[in-house]
Amino acid sequence: MTNTSSSMSGLASEPTAPGPLSLPAGGDSAPWNDTEEMGLPEQPAAAFNANPPNKGADQLPTIGHIGRYALKYQIGEGGLGRVFAAHDPLLSRLIAIKTLNLEIAAEEREAFNALFLNEARAAGGLSHPHIVTVFDAGISDNRVYIAMELLKGRDLRQLRLEGWTPTPTQAALVVRRVADALAYAHSKGVVHR
Repeated sequence: MTNTSSSMSGLASEPTAPGPLSLPAGGDSAPWNDTEEMGLPEQPAAAFNANPPNKGADQLPTIGHIGRYALKYQIGEGGLGRVFAAHDPLLSRLIAIKTLNLEIAAEEREAFNALFLNEARAAGGLSHPHIVTVFDAGISDNRVYIAMELLKGRDLRQLRLEGWTPTPTQAALVVRRVADALAYAHSKGVVHR
């Protein structure tokens, strides 16, 4: 069994205010802000939501539109919706678009749309380094959407499938970042479910 007390000493004394988190490194605190510093496996050039090489967001093929946003490719899909990478022509950047994907009656759709837009309003009022930034939300052609920051990289599930096993310190930092984000959201009256 690994003794984690020495590798995690000092975690409790770190500040919980929004901002870069630090861990002790040889007696000094050093920011742990990117994949290399966290000791994560190297990311392939074309990660699941990164731009394909040598193409700007506006040069990628368009698969559809929602509002002013040009959908470029699907990032993920869940039981209630889908997430796309999209180009915002106004700001000339790649963003993420979350949509509902429900085949339901009009009355039910209105209720789901209202809940979805409430989610956007709640998330849009948050500003924290470990919570995705919401840029816009609305309804276009009867499709409700949330436009948000597109994060590059892979999620923890993908890293685990690729064989990455976090050290106790790395696991503690991931949990701490999630806990800090949740505590911040709760302090603003937002509950993640």
